[in-house]
Amino acid sequence: METCGQEARFCRDHSTEVLKGFCKDCFCGICFRCAIGKHRNHNIVMLDEINEGDLNEHIDLFENKVENLRDKTKALLEKAKNFESHND
Repeated sequence: METCGQEARFCRDHSTEVLKGFCKDCFCGICFRCAIGKHRNHNIVMLDEINEGDLNEHIDLFENKVENLRDKTKALLEKAKNFESHND
């Protein structure tokens, strides 16, 4: 069910199968073969039925990880700057 301007995405496990669903347990796109296979007992939603609420928990998690990485990057840059100033 492609919409105008969107290309089909294919399953990473079944390269000829178009993604039709989303596994909320594994946070990944799945095809029908995956849905009846290794994701059969998982919490699955069809891509055309997914809503923001299905993703909010993961969005918050990623935002926290990004902020944590920014803090670590800032600390590493500060350490590098201190190291350079002490070794000049």
